[in-house]
This record gives sequence, structure tokens and C-alpha cells, in this order.
Amino acid sequence: MQRSVNARVAPILISALCCPFLPCLSGAERKHNALISETHAAADLNKEDGERTSVLENEKVKIWSVTLTPHNEVSIGSGKEGSLMLLLKGGKLKTTSSREAPSTATRQAGDAIYIHAGYEQTEEVVSENPVPLYLVELKGGATTVVANRSGFPLAYPRPGSKKILENDRVIVWNYTYALGKKTAMHFHDKDAVVIFRFAGSIDSTTPDGQSTVTDDKAGEVRFSRANRVHSEELVKGQESVIVVEIK
Repeated sequence: MQRSVNARVAPILISALCCPFLPCLSGAERKHNALISETHAAADLNKEDGERTSVLENEKVKIWSVTLTPHNEVSIGSGKEGSLMLLLKGGKLKTTSSREAPSTATRQAGDAIYIHAGYEQTEEVVSENPVPLYLVELKGGATTVVANRSGFPLAYPRPGSKKILENDRVIVWNYTYALGKKTAMHFHDKDAVVIFRFAGSIDSTTPDGQSTVTDDKAGEVRFSRANRVHSEELVKGQESVIVVEIK
């Protein structure tokens, strides 16, 4: 049985972040020049109705949460610029595409599935348990890749990271933090969508020693802007992230 997906809209919390490596700008200029981080608290990924919920939108992406339930075929559109499915849990999925032969594959938590622009696709869980995921619809616009003049290495790849997918639009990484182990100081040259898979507290420290601890919930979504330098340390709980760098 194929189910249509209805949309519910959830609120977005937007908080301003200062960057010591950029000039002082007005509030409007900060927004326009990507000096904000947009976060949405964890959506209800335990729902089992196949309903699609909008959780975050800006000029680069629109992000939905949806849970695929066993033996219900759900239509997943590609959008005008392509889309990504980011899996929070694993399962066996049957994929039917308008341009490719049907296929069935066992997917793992943290996997990413890219849907090319113009493709119409349906997904059906053929294993026993629901599969919660985020659907990231890409939008057009100018590239936001920033030249790295910081003197620090890029954020990815980093020790322990795993590249899941790369094409001309995105690079998708999996990374698991080790409690009490600080990452090297690094530079983010791309805007990125970050999905937090567990509940943990991460201490972010800038080169001038300013430290900020964020408490992340399981299933939380964040859109992080490029042109940032910091190190990170998991100081409480556990955390593994799916990171989508946008080219």
C-alpha cells in the first residue's frame, strides 16, 4: 500500500554565533553572510504513521523528519536540486525509482541515500522495525565553500571519520566522538547539516580560548555555517553524528 505524506511544521530556534575571524557586521549582514547556526530540537522520530514533518528550512536546505513503517510504501520526492535520506536506524529497504530498476538493500544507521533531481522514488521497509530518517531537500544558490586561510586543517576528514557518500553537491560523513578526547583545532570551509544520533554534551573551543558547551538531544538537527575555527570535546554522554557538507 502506498501512502501519501502530509506535512506538519515544527518551530525553528535560531541563535547568533560570533566568529573572531570575521569583521563586525550588522544583524542583517550577519544573517546574510552566514554567521548563524540554526537548530531544531529532536523531532518525534518514534511516530509510526509515515507522516512527514518539516523541521528546518533556510536558503540552502529544507529538512523533514519521517519514519518509514514496515510494509508501507512511501513516496520520497527528489526536489528540484536533489535530496538526501539520512537514516537514524538501519533496516531492509525496497526502493522503486522512476528511472531505475527496483532494488532491495540492507541499510545501516548513519547511511545516506542520494536521490537525483527529477527522480520520483518510493521506499518501503521490508524488515520488521520502523526506520526513522531525515529527508534533506537541497536548494540552489551560490557556493559557500570558503578558502582556508586559517592555518588549521579542514574539519573533515579527521581521525575516526568515515566518508559515506560524495558527489558534486555534497559530502556525507559519519563521526563518533570519544568521551574526553579533544579533536584537533580545525576549520569548517562548507555549510553543513549535522544530525546528532545520541544525547551528549560537546565543548567547542575557539583558538582564543573561548569555550561553549552545547547539550545535544538524540535526533537533533543543526545547520552550521562555514568559516568557523574550533576544537571539540565530548564532555558528557555519547555522541555520533551524520554530517552533510554542502558544496
